[in-house]
Amino acid sequence: MQSLKQLLEKEMDHLINLQHIDKDSNAISSGFPNLDRAINGFKPKHLYLLASKPCTGKTAFLLNIMMHLLVNKTNQIKVLMVSPDISGFELVKRIISLYSSTEMSKIFDQITDPDVLENIYVKMDELKDLSNNLLIEDHPICTIPGLRAQIESMEQKPGFIMIDNLDRITLPEAVDPVTGSILLMEQLKQIAIDFSVPILITTEVNIDSGEEFQLPNVRHLREKNIFVGEIDVVMFLLRPEYYTDVDNSDNVEPEDNDDESDDFMKQFNSSEPIASAFGEAHLRIVHNRFGAFETIRMKCNMEKQLFEEVNFSD
Repeated sequence: MQSLKQLLEKEMDHLINLQHIDKDSNAISSGFPNLDRAINGFKPKHLYLLASKPCTGKTAFLLNIMMHLLVNKTNQIKVLMVSPDISGFELVKRIISLYSSTEMSKIFDQITDPDVLENIYVKMDELKDLSNNLLIEDHPICTIPGLRAQIESMEQKPGFIMIDNLDRITLPEAVDPVTGSILLMEQLKQIAIDFSVPILITTEVNIDSGEEFQLPNVRHLREKNIFVGEIDVVMFLLRPEYYTDVDNSDNVEPEDNDDESDDFMKQFNSSEPIASAFGEAHLRIVHNRFGAFETIRMKCNMEKQLFEEVNFSD
């Protein structure tokens, strides 16, 4: 129980920290100013969840934050990336694509353009200078004791931990899915506290076909037995093409959707043009211990694994 005076004092501290993020506070910048403002940066000892429908760009979004942490000359952060689904080999290709601004298709195929190849070589040499600040664990089996042991064995402890796909963490001691999920969140939060590090985890939410226009929300997390009690910030990554239902080939009119989806789609109807290589994306903050719920508007180029914030016109 907290008094109004205590809450006001915390809000005053929050407002002060907003003005001095990464200067007078321990908050770590994501590289996205609007996101930093909304959540007051990524704070040590806190747990963050990024959820979305499959193939929306969660991994690419993590890589954008990770790259900002690595290239930040004034405050470089050692990052531990736990990736049970995607191999380190593929992650490196995505990192090169992002850092060199080269399409993924060219990275994975034989490169015939000498200028493109030279640019990649130059960028790879630059990345080598930063390589010691990124550790990738891509073993397909991830456990909490194993994660804790890895961190303890590191000579220099990570300043940021990313776990790409919460669903792949196994808890052999869990007696049922609900207990296991609660225990998992408690243990992840305890790791964040013990090592004084922010932990950003991802998960996928699947929506039934009958709910096609239903936006992902906390209810869908509960259906996966993910409860937000231990999580400090919950974000959903959304792309507009997932929320349209027009079959142009048959000239079928879209069905009426619910009011929430109508309001959501109106947000995508921006008057500011987006370059053809980019698509629109929203980062929807639905649970936030550090501020209000809001939507961060972005543009993304998945061929280059790139996310950028955009201030769209009303």
